Amino acid sequence: MDFVTRILRNVPVLGWFIKDAMDGSATCKICFVANLVMLWLLAIYFFGYPAIIIPALCAVPVVFLTFIHITAGDFFSKQR
Repeated sequence: MDFVTRILRNVPVLGWFIKDAMDGSATCKICFVANLVMLWLLAIYFFGYPAIIIPALCAVPVVFLTFIHITAGDFFSKQR
């Protein structure tokens, strides 16, 4: 995850928002989440149904891997 945030921090405008959300105050974090929600609502307004379906389809593998991590957490223990 650190690799992804390092890459996103190098994007000019998006990087400022991500740096502020990660290192800023609680108000900055709330504003960042509010901006993401507003962008999603604007995408739904302009593109309609696909703007709802595509994030849901992208969330399926994340939820699936989370369930695997929760249920098989002992199997993938970090023993060295």
